[in-house]
Amino acid sequence: MIPAFARPFIVIGCHRSGTSWLAAAMHRSGIHMGVNRDHNEEAIHFLSLNQQAIQMAGGHWDNPILPQENHWPNHQPYALLKIHFDLHRRRDFVWQIILGKTAWGWKDPRNTFTLPHWLTLYPEAKIIHLVRNADDVVKSLINRQNTPGEVRSQVQEDRDKAHALWKKYVEQARSYQPKLKDRYLEINYESLLLAETHHKLNAFCKKDVGKALMELRKT
Repeated sequence: MIPAFARPFIVIGCHRSGTSWLAAAMHRSGIHMGVNRDHNEEAIHFLSLNQQAIQMAGGHWDNPILPQENHWPNHQPYALLKIHFDLHRRRDFVWQIILGKTAWGWKDPRNTFTLPHWLTLYPEAKIIHLVRNADDVVKSLINRQNTPGEVRSQVQEDRDKAHALWKKYVEQARSYQPKLKDRYLEINYESLLLAETHHKLNAFCKKDVGKALMELRKT
């Protein structure tokens, strides 16, 4: 595999933790987060694969289970990249990636539990874990239960269950740090507007993600 193809940025973290804002900022800064993204900034093809694998393992986003390799369909890294960049219509992206001029990645909270698989396909991936205060996540989950058009779940009707879900996501995400070492960056949602956090993100991504965060905050 061409080295640049093996180095996506993968955003992980519990639902309602601000990962959509971060992913939007990354895309604005020049990290291509997918041609086809939903309203939560999730690349639809990676989202679909994550959903299928977790469901094959007997889980769901609100009852996440680590899929095993036999829970995944057969797919190749470059084939996924073609979908991500829509390369059959945007062949210019191929040379931009080869020359190292275009970074890429994707965001989906389910990545927190499907990451072992993605690391087998993209072994040099860099991981950003966004953590938000538990009480705020719980409040946001409960509010989402009553939001038209949003996903519904019994977990979002019970504060204790919602808190347990947050804990499960955070603990799973942090379990990757010892292996990934400097390819793992944990950021607190509450610090996303701070200059210190911008310096960390910019250095990790080699893009001005901090500036993009500030620009999006104004919109």
